[in-house]
Amino acid sequence: MIAWNAFLDYFVFSGGRVKLYMLIVLFSALFFPRLQIFKATYLKLSRIGTWTLLFWILMVGLGIRLGWVLWSPHTAPSAATEDVYILRHAHNLAEGKGYLASARDGGPTGLQASTVYTADRPIGYALWLSILFRTFGERIWLVEVTQVLFGVLSVFLVYWVGQQIFNRQIALIGACLLALYPTSIFASKIVCEEHLFIPLWLFGIGILVSDLQRPRWRKV
Repeated sequence: MIAWNAFLDYFVFSGGRVKLYMLIVLFSALFFPRLQIFKATYLKLSRIGTWTLLFWILMVGLGIRLGWVLWSPHTAPSAATEDVYILRHAHNLAEGKGYLASARDGGPTGLQASTVYTADRPIGYALWLSILFRTFGERIWLVEVTQVLFGVLSVFLVYWVGQQIFNRQIALIGACLLALYPTSIFASKIVCEEHLFIPLWLFGIGILVSDLQRPRWRKV
Protein backbone atom coordinates (compact mmCIF):
# COMPACT_ATOMS: atom_id res chain seq x y z
CA MET A 1 0.00 0.00 0.00
CA ILE A 2 2.85 2.41 0.83
CA ALA A 3 4.53 1.67 -2.49
CA TRP A 4 1.23 2.15 -4.35
CA ASN A 5 0.56 5.50 -2.64
CA ALA A 6 4.09 6.66 -3.43
CA PHE A 7 3.55 5.62 -7.05
CA LEU A 8 0.32 7.58 -7.28
CA ASP A 9 1.69 10.67 -5.52
CA TYR A 10 4.82 10.94 -7.66
CA PHE A 11 3.95 9.52 -11.07
CA VAL A 12 0.23 10.26 -11.39
CA PHE A 13 -0.90 13.20 -9.27
CA SER A 14 2.39 15.15 -9.40
CA GLY A 15 2.92 16.64 -12.84
CA GLY A 16 -0.71 16.32 -13.81
CA ARG A 17 -2.00 15.05 -17.10
CA VAL A 18 1.32 14.69 -18.91
CA LYS A 19 2.56 11.92 -16.64
CA LEU A 20 -0.84 10.24 -16.58
CA TYR A 21 -1.04 10.12 -20.40
CA MET A 22 2.48 8.73 -20.61
CA LEU A 23 1.65 6.00 -18.10
CA ILE A 24 -1.53 5.03 -19.94
CA VAL A 25 0.33 4.67 -23.24
CA LEU A 26 3.23 2.79 -21.65
CA PHE A 27 1.09 0.33 -19.72
CA SER A 28 -1.14 -0.23 -22.74
CA ALA A 29 1.89 -1.05 -24.89
CA LEU A 30 3.25 -3.42 -22.22
CA PHE A 31 0.06 -5.26 -21.29
CA PHE A 32 -1.77 -5.18 -24.63
CA PRO A 33 1.05 -5.60 -27.17
CA ARG A 34 -1.17 -7.49 -29.59
CA LEU A 35 -3.53 -4.58 -30.13
CA GLN A 36 -3.50 -3.59 -33.79
CA ILE A 37 -2.40 -0.02 -33.11
CA PHE A 38 0.74 -1.13 -31.25
CA LYS A 39 1.54 -3.84 -33.80
CA ALA A 40 1.22 -1.37 -36.66
CA THR A 41 3.34 1.21 -34.85
CA TYR A 42 6.04 -1.36 -34.10
CA LEU A 43 6.16 -2.51 -37.73
CA LYS A 44 6.54 1.05 -38.98
CA LEU A 45 9.25 1.89 -36.49
CA SER A 46 11.15 -1.34 -37.18
CA ARG A 47 11.62 -0.23 -40.80
CA ILE A 48 13.39 2.96 -39.71
CA GLY A 49 17.12 2.89 -39.06
CA THR A 50 18.37 2.94 -35.49
CA TRP A 51 20.35 6.15 -35.84
CA THR A 52 17.43 7.89 -37.54
CA LEU A 53 15.10 6.97 -34.66
CA LEU A 54 17.70 7.99 -32.09
CA PHE A 55 18.26 11.30 -33.87
CA TRP A 56 14.56 12.17 -33.73
CA ILE A 57 14.31 11.07 -30.09
CA LEU A 58 17.19 13.41 -29.27
CA MET A 59 15.63 16.23 -31.28
CA VAL A 60 12.28 15.80 -29.52
CA GLY A 61 14.00 15.77 -26.14
CA LEU A 62 15.97 18.89 -27.09
CA GLY A 63 12.91 20.72 -28.41
CA ILE A 64 10.74 19.95 -25.37
CA ARG A 65 13.45 21.05 -22.94
CA LEU A 66 14.19 24.26 -24.81
CA GLY A 67 10.47 24.97 -25.00
CA TRP A 68 10.13 24.51 -21.25
CA VAL A 69 13.11 26.77 -20.56
CA LEU A 70 11.57 29.51 -22.71
CA TRP A 71 8.03 29.09 -21.36
CA SER A 72 8.58 28.40 -17.65
CA PRO A 73 8.08 31.43 -15.37
CA HIS A 74 10.77 30.20 -12.94
CA THR A 75 13.87 32.40 -12.94
CA ALA A 76 17.00 31.36 -11.06
CA PRO A 77 18.03 32.11 -8.42
CA SER A 78 14.75 31.67 -6.57
CA ALA A 79 14.37 31.79 -2.81
CA ALA A 80 14.51 28.48 -0.91
CA THR A 81 15.68 26.51 -3.94
CA GLU A 82 18.92 24.70 -4.70
CA ASP A 83 19.99 27.17 -7.38
CA VAL A 84 20.51 29.95 -4.81
CA TYR A 85 23.41 28.09 -3.23
CA ILE A 86 24.88 26.64 -6.43
CA LEU A 87 24.97 30.03 -8.14
CA ARG A 88 26.44 31.68 -5.04
CA HIS A 89 29.26 29.15 -4.96
CA ALA A 90 29.85 29.53 -8.70
CA HIS A 91 29.98 33.33 -8.37
CA ASN A 92 32.53 33.14 -5.53
CA LEU A 93 34.71 30.71 -7.47
CA ALA A 94 34.55 32.86 -10.60
CA GLU A 95 35.57 35.89 -8.54
CA GLY A 96 38.56 34.00 -7.13
CA LYS A 97 37.21 34.01 -3.58
CA GLY A 98 37.25 30.24 -3.18
CA TYR A 99 34.54 27.77 -2.24
CA LEU A 100 32.75 29.63 0.52
CA ALA A 101 29.97 28.49 2.84
CA SER A 102 26.48 29.90 2.89
CA ALA A 103 24.30 29.94 6.00
CA ARG A 104 22.62 26.71 4.98
CA ASP A 105 26.00 25.05 4.50
CA GLY A 106 26.86 25.39 8.15
CA GLY A 107 28.72 28.67 8.37
CA PRO A 108 29.50 29.26 12.08
CA THR A 109 27.27 31.71 13.91
CA GLY A 110 28.89 35.12 14.23
CA LEU A 111 31.02 34.82 11.08
CA GLN A 112 30.17 36.23 7.69
CA ALA A 113 29.17 33.41 5.36
CA SER A 114 31.25 34.97 2.57
CA THR A 115 34.48 34.46 4.55
CA VAL A 116 34.06 30.83 5.66
CA TYR A 117 35.57 28.11 3.48
CA THR A 118 33.58 24.89 3.24
CA ALA A 119 33.72 21.34 1.94
CA ASP A 120 30.17 20.46 2.95
CA ARG A 121 28.78 20.48 -0.59
CA PRO A 122 30.16 18.90 -3.79
CA ILE A 123 32.20 21.41 -5.74
CA GLY A 124 31.91 19.86 -9.21
CA TYR A 125 28.88 21.63 -10.68
CA ALA A 126 29.66 24.98 -9.06
CA LEU A 127 33.19 24.73 -10.47
CA TRP A 128 31.80 24.01 -13.93
CA LEU A 129 29.48 27.01 -13.72
CA SER A 130 32.32 29.22 -12.50
CA ILE A 131 34.25 28.35 -15.67
CA LEU A 132 31.23 29.39 -17.74
CA PHE A 133 30.91 32.62 -15.75
CA ARG A 134 34.57 33.53 -16.17
CA THR A 135 34.41 32.79 -19.91
CA PHE A 136 31.03 34.21 -20.92
CA GLY A 137 29.85 36.23 -17.93
CA GLU A 138 27.15 35.38 -15.41
CA ARG A 139 24.30 34.68 -17.82
CA ILE A 140 21.53 32.47 -16.44
CA TRP A 141 20.21 31.64 -19.91
CA LEU A 142 23.59 30.07 -20.75
CA VAL A 143 23.37 27.90 -17.64
CA GLU A 144 19.90 26.77 -18.68
CA VAL A 145 21.04 25.94 -22.21
CA THR A 146 23.94 23.84 -20.91
CA GLN A 147 21.52 22.02 -18.61
CA VAL A 148 19.31 21.25 -21.60
CA LEU A 149 22.33 19.87 -23.44
CA PHE A 150 23.27 17.75 -20.42
CA GLY A 151 19.72 16.38 -20.44
CA VAL A 152 19.92 15.44 -24.13
CA LEU A 153 23.34 13.89 -23.53
CA SER A 154 21.79 11.77 -20.79
CA VAL A 155 19.16 10.54 -23.25
CA PHE A 156 21.91 9.41 -25.64
CA LEU A 157 23.84 7.74 -22.83
CA VAL A 158 20.74 5.82 -21.74
CA TYR A 159 20.55 4.47 -25.30
CA TRP A 160 24.26 3.60 -25.24
CA VAL A 161 24.04 1.73 -21.95
CA GLY A 162 20.78 0.00 -22.89
CA GLN A 163 22.17 -1.14 -26.23
CA GLN A 164 25.16 -2.72 -24.52
CA ILE A 165 23.17 -4.50 -21.81
CA PHE A 166 20.01 -5.42 -23.73
CA ASN A 167 19.31 -4.67 -27.38
CA ARG A 168 18.39 -1.93 -29.85
CA GLN A 169 14.68 -1.94 -29.04
CA ILE A 170 15.12 -1.68 -25.27
CA ALA A 171 17.75 1.03 -25.70
CA LEU A 172 15.47 3.14 -27.91
CA ILE A 173 12.53 2.73 -25.53
CA GLY A 174 14.70 3.81 -22.60
CA ALA A 175 15.99 6.84 -24.50
CA CYS A 176 12.45 7.78 -25.54
CA LEU A 177 11.14 7.50 -21.98
CA LEU A 178 13.88 9.76 -20.63
CA ALA A 179 13.42 12.24 -23.48
CA LEU A 180 9.75 12.58 -22.51
CA TYR A 181 10.15 12.17 -18.74
CA PRO A 182 8.44 15.20 -17.15
CA THR A 183 10.74 15.48 -14.13
CA SER A 184 13.81 15.57 -16.37
CA ILE A 185 12.18 18.21 -18.56
CA PHE A 186 11.03 20.42 -15.69
CA ALA A 187 14.45 20.24 -14.01
CA SER A 188 16.07 21.90 -17.04
CA LYS A 189 15.06 25.26 -15.60
CA ILE A 190 16.44 24.63 -12.09
CA VAL A 191 20.15 24.95 -11.34
CA CYS A 192 21.14 21.76 -9.51
CA GLU A 193 24.10 19.39 -9.37
CA GLU A 194 22.28 16.43 -10.91
CA HIS A 195 22.53 17.95 -14.40
CA LEU A 196 26.26 17.18 -14.47
CA PHE A 197 26.16 14.12 -12.20
CA ILE A 198 23.67 12.08 -14.26
CA PRO A 199 25.54 12.08 -17.62
CA LEU A 200 28.86 11.41 -15.85
CA TRP A 201 27.23 8.57 -13.90
CA LEU A 202 25.71 7.05 -17.04
CA PHE A 203 29.01 7.39 -18.90
CA GLY A 204 30.79 5.59 -16.06
CA ILE A 205 28.24 2.76 -16.16
CA GLY A 206 28.66 2.51 -19.91
CA ILE A 207 32.44 2.30 -19.63
CA LEU A 208 32.19 -0.41 -16.96
CA VAL A 209 29.75 -2.47 -19.02
CA SER A 210 31.85 -2.03 -22.15
CA ASP A 211 35.00 -3.12 -20.35
CA LEU A 212 33.21 -6.12 -18.85
CA GLN A 213 32.07 -7.27 -22.28
CA ARG A 214 35.23 -6.36 -24.22
CA PRO A 215 38.19 -5.83 -21.87
CA ARG A 216 40.85 -3.45 -23.20
CA TRP A 217 43.88 -1.95 -21.46
CA ARG A 218 43.25 1.42 -23.07
CA LYS A 219 39.93 1.71 -21.19
CA VAL A 220 41.79 1.85 -17.90
